[in-house]
Amino acid sequence: MKVSLYIDEKLWRRFKETILHRAGTTKALSQEIELLVKDYIIDDFLIKGAQTLSHEPITPIPASEVHPITTTRPTSVNQVLKEMRMKRTAQSIP
Repeated sequence: MKVSLYIDEKLWRRFKETILHRAGTTKALSQEIELLVKDYIIDDFLIKGAQTLSHEPITPIPASEVHPITTTRPTSVNQVLKEMRMKRTAQSIP
């Protein structure tokens, strides 16, 4: 599908340069944007996936019932997510 977007020129240029640096080609732009959209709407994908595993309707847990946990060692969430995305990008680019 072809889509037109209105994005800040400087932001778009920086995004393209980042993808070019990481992938070596700008052909990966579409794949990266698709991954970003999926990340944005991941809740929908998770609920649909869980429903295929279970025949019972699944309702999201209210935020008030979610409590933080502590890890046994210091962890940077940003670093973990960055590593996960880098692995996913590396796997999707031949």
